Amino acid sequence: MVILDEMNIARVEYYFAEMLSILEMPAHDEWIVEIVAAPWPDDPKHLDHGKLTIPDNIWYVGTANNDDSTFAITDKVYDRLHLRYHR
Repeated sequence: MVILDEMNIARVEYYFAEMLSILEMPAHDEWIVEIVAAPWPDDPKHLDHGKLTIPDNIWYVGTANNDDSTFAITDKVYDRLHLRYHR
């Protein structure tokens, strides 16, 4: 479980867009995130050529505040909130 606190301090659709797109891919073997463009031999063992495969059993949970210092969460993000639940 990955817990993201106060997700709407910045615009969620900007920093989490790539992850949302990856999680929408129907085949789990496509759930790959490029972490580093130029891998090194001593990179962590789960990085394969600078890429990380997102496991099927991972959940993202986030909190959001509602005040004048935060951004509104867009409909695009709300549409994908329960993406994993419906699969």
